[in-house]
Amino acid sequence: MIQENFENTDKETQDNSSVQLQRQITASRARMSRTLDEIGEELQPKRFIEQYVNEYSEQLVENVARKSKTYVAEIVRKTKENPLPILALAAGLALFVSQTNRSSETPNPSKSSDT
Repeated sequence: MIQENFENTDKETQDNSSVQLQRQITASRARMSRTLDEIGEELQPKRFIEQYVNEYSEQLVENVARKSKTYVAEIVRKTKENPLPILALAAGLALFVSQTNRSSETPNPSKSSDT
């Protein structure tokens, strides 16, 4: 009888440990699946591009801003040294605008209709 109880207890323990192992295996598979999905997401080309843009966009903006400031400062310096080209450009632009306004105000004889 004791032997029989011992065998039953041993069998129940084995059953419990089998169920427990099965649960652990299932949980491990689920964790591995999630991990593989995360790795797959990280390795997509789209993800690499997003990371590259995020990392280097600030540097790009800073470089463009710095170079723009340098370029504008150089233009201002050159203009102060020799303002004549800028004055000539402004005069030409003013003349162009005034001519454009005059041509739009005068009627075009070829477009008038005699009906």
